[in-house]
Amino acid sequence: MTAPKGPVAYLHLAVLWSFAFVQPLLDLLRHNADFFIARGNTRGDILWFSIGLVLVPPALLLAVELLAGVAWRPARVALHTAFIALLAAAFVLEAIKAAVHGDAAPIALAAVVGIAFAAAYARAAPVRSVLTVLGPAPLVFLALFLVFSPIAELLRPEAAAAAASGPASTTPVVLVIFDELPAISLMAPGETIDSERFPAFGRLARDATWYRNATTVSDSTTRAVPAILSGLRPSDKRRLPTSRTYPHSVFTLLGNRYEQHVVEPVTDLCPVTICAEGRTSTGTERLHSLVSDLSVVSGHLLLPDRLAQRLPPIDRGWADFTGSEQGGTSALGRQRATRGLTNDWWAQNVNAAERGIEVRPARGGKPPAYIVHFILPHVPWRYLPSGKRYPEPGPTDIPGLISGVGWGPNAALVREGWARHLLQVGFADRLVGQLRARLERAGLWDRALVAITADHGASFRPATARRPVETENFADIANVPLFVKQPFQRSGGADDRLARTVDILPTIAQAVGGGRGWRFDGAPLDQPRDERTLTVNNHNERRDHSQSAAAFLRARNAQLTRQVQLFPPGPASVLRLGPAPPLLGRAVTALPRLRPKAHLGTVDRSGAYRRVDPRSGAVPALATGRLHPHEPAGLVLAIALDGRIRATARSYRQAGATRFAAMLPERVLTAGAHHVEVFAVGPRDALRPVAGSSAG
Repeated sequence: MTAPKGPVAYLHLAVLWSFAFVQPLLDLLRHNADFFIARGNTRGDILWFSIGLVLVPPALLLAVELLAGVAWRPARVALHTAFIALLAAAFVLEAIKAAVHGDAAPIALAAVVGIAFAAAYARAAPVRSVLTVLGPAPLVFLALFLVFSPIAELLRPEAAAAAASGPASTTPVVLVIFDELPAISLMAPGETIDSERFPAFGRLARDATWYRNATTVSDSTTRAVPAILSGLRPSDKRRLPTSRTYPHSVFTLLGNRYEQHVVEPVTDLCPVTICAEGRTSTGTERLHSLVSDLSVVSGHLLLPDRLAQRLPPIDRGWADFTGSEQGGTSALGRQRATRGLTNDWWAQNVNAAERGIEVRPARGGKPPAYIVHFILPHVPWRYLPSGKRYPEPGPTDIPGLISGVGWGPNAALVREGWARHLLQVGFADRLVGQLRARLERAGLWDRALVAITADHGASFRPATARRPVETENFADIANVPLFVKQPFQRSGGADDRLARTVDILPTIAQAVGGGRGWRFDGAPLDQPRDERTLTVNNHNERRDHSQSAAAFLRARNAQLTRQVQLFPPGPASVLRLGPAPPLLGRAVTALPRLRPKAHLGTVDRSGAYRRVDPRSGAVPALATGRLHPHEPAGLVLAIALDGRIRATARSYRQAGATRFAAMLPERVLTAGAHHVEVFAVGPRDALRPVAGSSAG
């Protein structure tokens, strides 16, 4: 065989590339257009990416084989045939991976089919003719994506915002939306706020009305946040969270009557004419981020499930799946980056939201509106209550959480994740306190309408989904915090009516005026209601899950009882989690010592313990590592810092390795050098070394 001429060779490569990679990826994205919205991608980003995805890779393959042919003609034929085999194998692998079990079997079968197809391609002209006939396929896939899918809506120019008519208002408006915060996390026995652990929320519950049984309408941020901002339940007709599909929102309600300070990191309901500050990242940065993340997505699409689980997860956020982005950010973000913190997508958005609650002097006589969505305490958990960050084992890696599935059966790892969640809720509490203090200093607190809520909850149950709502976790996902302080409200308390997050915007409209003629699925919170069934939309399944109010309350209170048993009220209990709490604080030298059975394991990022600097904004509070392969799962472990036991945990198996993970108290991670030792705890508390920060 002689290799086809350049244009024909390109066409054949483009056809196979499109069937193997382009069509599966574009099909996934057209059903998840939220992916582009959450990342702030523009029309230009989407066009450049999609056209480049179809045209550029085959061109690069052709260029490689043509260059090889210049040096040695047979090399071009060999390379072209190899590329045909590789692309055909990739197409087959994606098609059969669900039907053929195992890791090696589907890859081997795909390789055999790919080689056979390449051999037939080289010898039989009809096979090459089939690829030629399929030549229009890449453009068809592109057209289906850009023209005949929800992506087409993102390519339309944004219409001018139609601000709601209404009288001038002098009432400042503050709307804060936390992310993935179940109301249960804030509670103590008796369905009260744990004011010792979360003092700012506790104070808020005394001064504002706390709708204790409030529920969300969706388990997805890209549906739940628009419901808060628009007062409309999610539906297939209003699927994309943009100002095009939600022309009536809190932003257009307030309109030019207000000086709006907006942080909206995941949705795009604020029209450009109102949120005129625009995006801070450049097109090059956005495209680099997009290509980086979609390379991980492609791996999940192509590889067998067990191999795909070794990739960074893609079901725990909206961007930066590799955890390596270094995009544009604020001066604060750059300062933190120079102090050793990874300035990834998550950190950038937390920094932006922190700036969003900086109360500024009023300008132009307009009342201020602060509308801020914090992507906290959403995974990845990496913040302590003080606001300091700690590194993780890997990009959004959470021991015990299985990508695409939810929590595994290991109850100890679920509890450890729950504790890390509660620590990050402590940071959310700190932000609430900072916001209130700033409003009070500016003389705005008394006059303001303040609403603080969350988009949806999260669940901490072994062998159960963490976030997609289902019968077992309905109460955990549905019940969200909702605090509303009306202007000049002096005292508050709990209100047990079944409020919903779609009631927030009607309540704001009632207080500030405007929105006449708008349709809401919610109603002002002070109106009587008699609901007996609660409904939450499951974004993944595209259907609603319902539960009676009585069943919801029983399940919520049962989960609260479980939380209180594991984490009694107060901050200290969160860090006393583990199988051997009596060992905490004891000196290693005061306990019996056993000789190691094998070579010691290693502590991840051991260098971080030799150079602890709390002023940097980061402390290595999460101690993780690997034990010797012969060590079993389930060992009771004591983690010592500088010769004193500071945490206990159990070993577990992950990806064929025996590992450990435990949180260390921030107070003991003082500036300077520290040494971590990990011991297996035997009879009579005898300690056997199994890992150390200087081992290996």
